[in-house]
Amino acid sequence: MNPPQLTADDYTAEDITTFRTLMDTATAEWERMLKAHSLDGRWAPASSDPLEQLAEADALLTAVSRAVTQARTGIRAIDAQARRRFLDRTVTQPPSA
Repeated sequence: MNPPQLTADDYTAEDITTFRTLMDTATAEWERMLKAHSLDGRWAPASSDPLEQLAEADALLTAVSRAVTQARTGIRAIDAQARRRFLDRTVTQPPSA
C-alpha cells in the first residue's frame, strides 16, 4: 500500500489566491525593474562611473533578491499550512487506554 501523499486538496482556495498574488507581485516588480534598468535585454546603468555602476548593480540585485525572497517566504508558509492539513488528515491518533 502506498503511503498517503500531499495533494492539491490540502491547499485551500485562499492558499492558491495568496500564492498567485505573491507571484503576480513578484513578477510585476521584476518587470518594473527590467523596464527601469534595461534596454533591449541589456543592463543600462544610469552612470558612466564604474564605482556608481557597481553600487547601482548591487542595489538592483538587492531589490531582485528581496522580491524573490518575499515570494519564496510566502509560498513556503502556504506550503507549510498545507502540509499541516495533510498531517492532520493522515496521522492517526494512538488508541486510548
